[in-house]
Amino acid sequence: WSTTAWQAGGNSSVTGGMLRVDGARSGTDALRGYGTLEFVATFGNDAYQHAGLGLTLNEAPYAIFSTGGGNALYTRIHDGTTATDTLIPGAWLGAPHLYRIEWTPTAVNFSIDGFSVASYAMAIAANMRPLVSDFFPGQGSPAVDWLRMSPYQASGTFLSRVFDAGGQAIWGPLWWTGYAPAGTALTLSARTGNTPVPDGTWLPFTTIPASGAAIGGNSRYIQYRAVFTTTNPNETPALRGATIGYQAP
Repeated sequence: WSTTAWQAGGNSSVTGGMLRVDGARSGTDALRGYGTLEFVATFGNDAYQHAGLGLTLNEAPYAIFSTGGGNALYTRIHDGTTATDTLIPGAWLGAPHLYRIEWTPTAVNFSIDGFSVASYAMAIAANMRPLVSDFFPGQGSPAVDWLRMSPYQASGTFLSRVFDAGGQAIWGPLWWTGYAPAGTALTLSARTGNTPVPDGTWLPFTTIPASGAAIGGNSRYIQYRAVFTTTNPNETPALRGATIGYQAP
């Protein structure tokens, strides 16, 4: 990623797990082809705050969410010939939302929090890069919590750290929050044992069929595993949090 100031005093920073740009733009050095861009961001009321796909935002093409002249949120798209700005009804500023831009060879679709807000039958053949931008320094700035872009891997695994109950605990439910769009799957399992490092004495991983289902058994230590799969390179499951219930020793 690189940052370019729009004018004197412009900069970007990563603080508290958030990317903030103020009078500058930040984006990937590499250009990307067709795909789906997703990010969680908070836009302010100030004018010319942008996040989406483009080259430098000094020229076409681009496909972005933007505050435009301020106090509102728009979808803005330019395929090199035609520019279209569309006001998005509703109160979107000042709070985080999940933004999504689906860029295909024949269309670009915009959605917020899973709801479609605009769709354009416009072909953008040139490669673009993810960008976050704020034109005026010192007047508030957009904040991006996370950003990702397809294509996604067909599968992946997350292995948690080992949790120590401090003694023999009776294991209750495993709850988790996340989502699995059509064509994807998210599967959680857990294993238990009585050594701080898993070894041959530990029980094998057992699939937990649904969030809130019981883990069962008793031990001092526990570990969970999440397996992610997708048959669609433009969609991915996500795990946002997990909670282990137990009866304390």
